[in-house]
Amino acid sequence: MKLPHHLRSGAALFGAPFGALLSAGLLGAGLSFAGNVLATTLTVTDATGQPLATAKVREVAAAPRKLDTADGGYPTPGKANTVDIEVTRFTDAAGQATWADRGAAVRYIVRKPGYQDASVDAAPGQAAAS
Repeated sequence: MKLPHHLRSGAALFGAPFGALLSAGLLGAGLSFAGNVLATTLTVTDATGQPLATAKVREVAAAPRKLDTADGGYPTPGKANTVDIEVTRFTDAAGQATWADRGAAVRYIVRKPGYQDASVDAAPGQAAAS
């Protein structure tokens, strides 16, 4: 069973800073999702709609856990410390990268030299966002 995921590019998706960059032509990264129960695919495009290859995309927890820094900025010795997983992928020639489904809210952070960073949050099971 496929779950349609689609994110439209524009100021409503990324907020005012992205809208200003989009109109200035510095970055026009359109992010779209296509996924099924087991995976999510992110597509990154430029202002003209062309796929952006070799963009670095990080998948991080949308609400990261608070780290234990009780020992002078470091975790307390001998105490188990759980951290969130961050997964980095690079887009292929079609501007796509795929991740296994986490079943939790995530944030995708896109970075490519010559472009401004962009990010978008995705809720678990989210079918659409704008």
